[in-house]
Amino acid sequence: MAFTVSDFSDLIRLLAQHPEWQAELRRLILTEDLLRLPVIVQELAEAQRQLAQAQRRTEERLEGLAAVVARLEAAVEQLRTAVEQL
Repeated sequence: MAFTVSDFSDLIRLLAQHPEWQAELRRLILTEDLLRLPVIVQELAEAQRQLAQAQRRTEERLEGLAAVVARLEAAVEQLRTAVEQL
């Protein structure tokens, strides 16, 4: 017995009437990897959020280090001037 367009339309209608059947049909049709995609995407989104936070912290530390370097450059320049005057 062949599966016809009419049968397909009936299947679509039945799935609309019984949403609980959709999960079972997905389980039968899709591979385990495809079924895990929503979880994988959530995990990736969380990892990306954590990376963004780490990047912000790194940028803040870099700004602090830049300020320290600027102060050190000024101190070295003062020392150079003092040594030249000796």
